Amino acid sequence: MPALDTGVNDKLSHLLTYAILSGGFSSLINRRSHLLWVVTGLIIYGGLIELLQGLTAGRYAEWGDLLANALGVFLGLITYFTPIPRLLRIVDGALARQRQ
Repeated sequence: MPALDTGVNDKLSHLLTYAILSGGFSSLINRRSHLLWVVTGLIIYGGLIELLQGLTAGRYAEWGDLLANALGVFLGLITYFTPIPRLLRIVDGALARQRQ
C-alpha cells in the first residue's frame, strides 16, 4: 500500500525518526566506544528497510531516504554528549533503590 500523504516532508520524517532512535540508544550506552555500534546498527537497519521497501509493490527505495536516515543517526548522537544520559542513569538508580 502506498504511503499516505501526511503533509510532512518525507526526508524530514526520516531524519527526525532516526535522530530520535539514535538519541535514545546513545542515551543508554555507558562507553563512547559503543557509539560505533549505534551508528553501524541504525544505518544498516535503515538500509535494510529501504531495500525491503524496494522489493514491495507500490513502494520504492530511495537513496535520499537512506541519506536522511544516516544524517538523523549522526544528529541523534549529539545526545550522548549532553547531560541527558547522566540524568537518566541518576533517575534509573533512584527508581531501582525504591523497588528494593
